[in-house]
Amino acid sequence: MLELFTLGEGHYDEADVQAAARALSGWTLDPASGTARFDPRRHDDGVKVFRGRSGHWGLDGILAILLEQPRTAEFVVEKLWVELISPQPDPAQVSRLAGVFREGGYAIRPVLRALLASDAFWAQAHRGTLIKSPVELIVGTLRRFDLPAPPDRQLVQLGRQMGQDLLDPPDVKGWRGHMAWIDTDRLLLREQFLRRVTRDLADESARAGRDWAVLDPAVTAGLLWSASEGASLSAPSGETTGEAGLRAGLIEAILDPRYQLK
Repeated sequence: MLELFTLGEGHYDEADVQAAARALSGWTLDPASGTARFDPRRHDDGVKVFRGRSGHWGLDGILAILLEQPRTAEFVVEKLWVELISPQPDPAQVSRLAGVFREGGYAIRPVLRALLASDAFWAQAHRGTLIKSPVELIVGTLRRFDLPAPPDRQLVQLGRQMGQDLLDPPDVKGWRGHMAWIDTDRLLLREQFLRRVTRDLADESARAGRDWAVLDPAVTAGLLWSASEGASLSAPSGETTGEAGLRAGLIEAILDPRYQLK
């Protein structure tokens, strides 16, 4: 609770851990339903000192104290930042967004709105600084381009091979993300997946009689971008214009290494 979900490492001490453990005593999981239940006979109702506050704290008291800590909002905002903007949060912006989070009663919608509308989110310097997770790469590609999906078991196996075994992270902290998604084996697996799914796009006969929105020039033009200028996507040399050219350009964009970034 303290390390992974509220304060983060280095922002509490062993005495806080012991006090919180005493406050949460009596809480167990029902083995049949898997739901949490409280047994007051097993609860330590003595005085506890948590984060410098003394009282007969139970679960609600501990959570109330944690939500009073500015660090709790900052910790959650940092998680959102490294998922949506860049690997290194900006302390000043984190502090500002954490204020929005707290003022909104810890509702996610207001802080997400503020984050997604921030200059940092739209800054060119932050484009392509994050690496798509296996789920983002696999499911995102299939959905975005309306491609035929392999069987569910195969999708799960693909994610597992790429390092993201759904519902089974390596430890309670979850997947490390970002550069941890990339090594020599996983990079090859990611490229092999993208090459397999683009075969269907390359097969013109498979597209006969079907209106593919992803072949719209405005959609394909947004796939490639550079650090200094807007995207510019054209059919490879020798390709005709029209649908065939757009299809070729789309395949080129998906196979570009930058497509695996976000």
